[in-house]
Amino acid sequence: EPLGEETVHQLRDLWARHPVLVFRRQALSEQELAQFSAHFGPLERVVRTEWASPAVPEIGLISNLKDGQARPIGGLRDGELQWHSDQSYMMNPATGAALYAVELPPEGGTTSWVDLSAPIRRCLTGSTTWSRAGAEFSAMSSGWPAIRASTG
Repeated sequence: EPLGEETVHQLRDLWARHPVLVFRRQALSEQELAQFSAHFGPLERVVRTEWASPAVPEIGLISNLKDGQARPIGGLRDGELQWHSDQSYMMNPATGAALYAVELPPEGGTTSWVDLSAPIRRCLTGSTTWSRAGAEFSAMSSGWPAIRASTG
């Protein structure tokens, strides 16, 4: 059911104070997840189109499951995801991200979120970082350069 204006305001206020919000035991369709996420800001299409949901291109499918023909469903096959910063290759990366688990393993599957504090962010302003993709990621990355610079 649609959220009221006051509820949306309260959620945005909570997110401003607590960088990670957890909503357990939700049953959402991809469309409902996109509608909910849009309350926090504009959605972006998934860059890697082969990882995008066919129904909602703003949702990326991340799974180690395979379809009936043994092809990976979405991106990041079994055990391939390592520590990373989403959209670190962009001058203005997304403000946030939503993660919705459909099927969880009995153990493992841990996800960590990190927030860069304001004092550290101020110290890094104007700095340049270099990102280097591994050979396998570069081969999968639809033409992205293996080495990129970002200035913050």
